[in-house]
Amino acid sequence: MSNYFYKGVNLSQIYVNDGKLSNQDNYTGIPTISNDSYVVYSMVRPLNFGYSYRGDNLNNITTSYYSLVNETGNIKTPTNCKSINIICVGGGGGGGGSGGGANAKAGLKGDSSSSSGGDGGQGGFGYYYTGKLYVQGGATYEVTIGGGGGGGGSGTGNYISGAGGDASTQGKAGETGGAGSPSGIKIGNNFYGGSGGNGGNGGIGAIAFAKQNTSNSSKGDPGSSGNSPNSTYNGAPNSYPQLELKSGNTSIPYGIPGSGGSGGNPGTNGYPGNSGVHGSAIIVYLYD
Repeated sequence: MSNYFYKGVNLSQIYVNDGKLSNQDNYTGIPTISNDSYVVYSMVRPLNFGYSYRGDNLNNITTSYYSLVNETGNIKTPTNCKSINIICVGGGGGGGGSGGGANAKAGLKGDSSSSSGGDGGQGGFGYYYTGKLYVQGGATYEVTIGGGGGGGGSGTGNYISGAGGDASTQGKAGETGGAGSPSGIKIGNNFYGGSGGNGGNGGIGAIAFAKQNTSNSSKGDPGSSGNSPNSTYNGAPNSYPQLELKSGNTSIPYGIPGSGGSGGNPGTNGYPGNSGVHGSAIIVYLYD
């Protein structure tokens, strides 16, 4: 396509020649697009400039040049680029830590009771932002990639033995997970992007009570899940692909939340929550 131009721009700057994008940094990128596929992915296609190849319009069988951004930094738009499509997702929220377990034993050969703490809540999903934005060709813009929220700390477990009789104790609640950070692009004084998910709440600590010939205990309640700021991924099948990291034979979506820690065993500490996965962005360059 190097011998063809649109308004002075070489087509090799506009189209990815064969529609197949590299797995840069293990990033799955945009799937191959073909005119016989039910997948449209309209946001990653080039504009229709009237060029065809073997009877197919090039914008049906190729994708636009683009940038995959997984770390905060700057991008420079190609010369004569007039607008971009942005697809980005904020970082996922961290899971809450689980509550501590409780174990109580009455003195003088009394009964004992124990229970485990409540599970931590899952974090919230990062929010997908998509849109067309007008830019200046050859200009530099800052793209921010939001980190995933950290997992909440575990609750402390408690054990008590009543030397002279009754015994009662409660494990401490787990900590709330951290919120994910936004991903997006700054144009002028405005930021366009998607928020991170909220952290999951910590699980409640267990309660244990014991006295002569009587015992009672209750497992801690689980922590509630963190909220997602708005919708999560909903681009399939005809707008944009999900942003995901390839890992072996599986793919891990960006912006997914961390799971909560499982409840602590009786009398022992709980478990911390897991961190959310950081965000990501695709910047698609357009020329009209």
